[in-house]
Amino acid sequence: MEMVEIDKLDALSRLRRRVAQLSPQTSHSIYKVQKRLRDVNNKSYEPEMVTIGPYHHGKNELKKMEELKVHYMQSLLGRKPDVDAERYLSAIAEVGKKARDCYAEPVSLSAAEFIEMLVLDGCFIIELIGAGRKNQNDRTFHGLERD
Repeated sequence: MEMVEIDKLDALSRLRRRVAQLSPQTSHSIYKVQKRLRDVNNKSYEPEMVTIGPYHHGKNELKKMEELKVHYMQSLLGRKPDVDAERYLSAIAEVGKKARDCYAEPVSLSAAEFIEMLVLDGCFIIELIGAGRKNQNDRTFHGLERD
């Protein structure tokens, strides 16, 4: 056998061993920012107005925005007379466990709280960036700038 062929077989064998030794891939796709990055400027990773997702959910200083999310959901539902909150909750409940498994860190919310958060956050995002927020009187985020 030629030397190149032996090297190729050896490399192939080594790769197969490495693949066999891999730990199972996790379903996590949402992670907290690593400590060493947070240490550079922790303020950059702390929400100042609104939270999306469970990691900062329920912070006292952001409670007003949680109320606004309910208003945004109501606005979205108001434009869709054939859809109610129960329909959204049911749809999200079906994927709630799978969604929770996306988070690398434990989520401290109950299953019901987590599903409610997903629905409110989802409606909020749709209304914020979607057609529903064309109301020029909505000054919620008007003129805001970051450092």
